[in-house]
Formats: sequence, structure tokens, C-alpha cells
Amino acid sequence: MRILVIALLLALISPAEAGGWDHYLNDRFGYSLDIPPDFIGASETDNGDGRVYTSTGKTQKLTVWGGFDNFVEGQGFADEVAGGLAADQQRGWKISYQTSTPGWASYSGSKGPRILYVRLVSACKGEQYAEFQLEYPAADIAKMNPVIDRLVHSFKPGANCD
Repeated sequence: MRILVIALLLALISPAEAGGWDHYLNDRFGYSLDIPPDFIGASETDNGDGRVYTSTGKTQKLTVWGGFDNFVEGQGFADEVAGGLAADQQRGWKISYQTSTPGWASYSGSKGPRILYVRLVSACKGEQYAEFQLEYPAADIAKMNPVIDRLVHSFKPGANCD
């Protein structure tokens, strides 16, 4: 009987809690993301669109937010992705990887000894999006690859489609 109770309790532990991961759910846009262990987040932004987390050593930064695709007729998520990519390139990031679908997009690049990984997801029939950016030292790439995999798989688009 005791084994059954222990098994039931273990099954109730959410995947985010396993291994010290936390879970962030944005109230304004409804998107969610698992937060790596040892990342500390500031409070919610004043407008409620997201948060910035930093690793305890301050070498890694995870920024997550949501927004509205306020473009002219016929434009939307793809334009949000292209605009973000262009802005990151203007800030000096050399993009080495990019891929996209109508529902999500990812790109990555480097600037000096730093790596940037970006993931966007479309929500609410293209009227909203959520995005996270992870910046970290290139020396940590092997350690960060499984972290990125977890972030990507846990990142769920918003459900608040008012």
C-alpha cells in the first residue's frame, strides 16, 4: 500500500518541479514556459507582458514576453519574426540558424563570446505571439543545449484571446 501511495505522489509532481525547474504562466497573454533551475526572475513587467530571468552567476539571461501582432492587413506573425530577426542583426548578432512554420519560429546566432537563441510562437489565430530569448556564453553551449530543448518543448502559446 505504501508503494502505491509513493507512486501516486511521484506521479502528481509536475514535470516543471522535477529537477528544480519552475513554471511561469503569463496572466495577460496566457503563454507558459518552464524556467531553469538557478534562474531568478524579477517581478512581472508593469504592463504584464513578461519577465526577465538571470542565472545566479549572472552569465545567462532569459527574457520572455507576449505581444499583439498589430500589423496592416495581410501581415502578422511572419512579419513579427522577420522584424525581430532584423533588429537582432542590427544589434550585431550574426545569425547562423533559423527555421519557421506558420505557428512558430526559432533562430540563433552569436556576437563575440555570446550566443542568442530566440523562439516565437503564434497565438490567437495570429493576433498574438509569445517570445523568449536566451543569451549565454558560447563556452556554455554544451550545457545549454538540453536547457534550450526543455524551454522549447515547454513553451506553450497563449490562451487569452480577448
